Amino acid sequence: MAIMIPPMYNTELPVGNSEPNNSSDVRLIQTLLLEIARVKPGWQPSSQLTADGLHSAALSEWIGAFQSHLRSRGAPLVVDHKIHPMPVKHLIDFSAKFRNGVGSTLFALNFNLREGAKQVHQNLGTNLGIAEQALG
Repeated sequence: MAIMIPPMYNTELPVGNSEPNNSSDVRLIQTLLLEIARVKPGWQPSSQLTADGLHSAALSEWIGAFQSHLRSRGAPLVVDHKIHPMPVKHLIDFSAKFRNGVGSTLFALNFNLREGAKQVHQNLGTNLGIAEQALG
């Protein structure tokens, strides 16, 4: 049977406290979090978050709240208030875990948004100016 592997957005560098916080990476994470909060509300903190590409205490709080929410539902995530690039080199690893067995928060962000608002997730790359890169 033929299958479709959904697109996944990835960061180049980690996002969070004491991390490089590349502006386009931060903006992607902010946008993913805001869109997930819109389609799957109830987990987000009360602090305001904007998709401006700048790391802030609010962004760390939002990342931690998302990680805590998923961890409370059994996801193998570490609540470290950081987002690390997915460990994808050639083919997508549907387990979405790092070598140490910890799950990828970035994979969970992609999955949850695609599940809740497929078209929003599909158009995210165009809206943020993210180029598609072939795995190879």
